[in-house]
Amino acid sequence: MIHRTALVDPTAHIAGDVTVGPYAIIGPRVTVGERCHIAAHAVLERNVKLGHSVKVATAACSATTRRT
Repeated sequence: MIHRTALVDPTAHIAGDVTVGPYAIIGPRVTVGERCHIAAHAVLERNVKLGHSVKVATAACSATTRRT
């Protein structure tokens, strides 16, 4: 279930049985595996990949950076 206040980029891939909490943000090209729980106000920025059964805490932030 994705909460109605969560923001999910259209390029993100959300697998089955995933919970996305209120005001969470899932950015471009993020992959969320099955049975994950993304808590309220969590932020997953571009290109983050989560495996199966991962729990992301309230207000946590995860991002990837590109080396130049």
